[in-house]
Amino acid sequence: MTRPHSIKPWIGICLIIATFGVATYFIMFRGPAEFASKAEAIANRGADNAMDKVERAGGWLKSAGEALGFSPTIIVADEIIDEGTKSINELSTAEKTFKQKFAWEHTYLGSTKKIEVQAVFTAKAGYKLDKLPELEINAAGTQVIARLPDPVILSNEQKKFRILSDQNGMWNRLSKEDREHAQNELKRLANATAMESDLLKRADEHLIEHLKKSVEASAPGEVEVVREPLDTTPLVERD
Repeated sequence: MTRPHSIKPWIGICLIIATFGVATYFIMFRGPAEFASKAEAIANRGADNAMDKVERAGGWLKSAGEALGFSPTIIVADEIIDEGTKSINELSTAEKTFKQKFAWEHTYLGSTKKIEVQAVFTAKAGYKLDKLPELEINAAGTQVIARLPDPVILSNEQKKFRILSDQNGMWNRLSKEDREHAQNELKRLANATAMESDLLKRADEHLIEHLKKSVEASAPGEVEVVREPLDTTPLVERD
């Protein structure tokens, strides 16, 4: 009598084929798809993190500018992310109070007239914001380039005007024009004194110092602040 064939070998062979098929599916289809999906997710997370970093850097740069009273153009990693808005026309960052004197005399046929005047002046220096300052940070977030206009004397206010001497000669007498001339010359000398002082230098130093403090208060790490003239050709081409 013929013994029936056993089905066990066939079951084993089917299991091997099924296992091979499943493995092939994961290797050829599921595995690469999952790998591509994970790679895409990582890339997206990297892009999101980079974008978040750009937005954060732009945010604290804008805050630093606004803390000083202006809204600058913000550039992050060679990309303009905020054009800025003009809210004020001038920014004063330093002032100096000083006394100024002017004396004048004139002699005619032995008769001398004299006048001496004095006043206290308060000169303010800072920036004309006809063009908005630019704040640019590099991709690493370690250096800020502050492009600023040159500082100027914004005002020179006269206070406490005094006539120290007003003397007429016997026939050479002071006129209204003489007194006006003395006052005008006093103001001219005061303006020259302000220009020749260290006021403009102090105005620039004070702005950079305050900018550094504002940046350091918002930035996650140490950041170097470098000053450049506003007219320097920017790294980002503008239309």
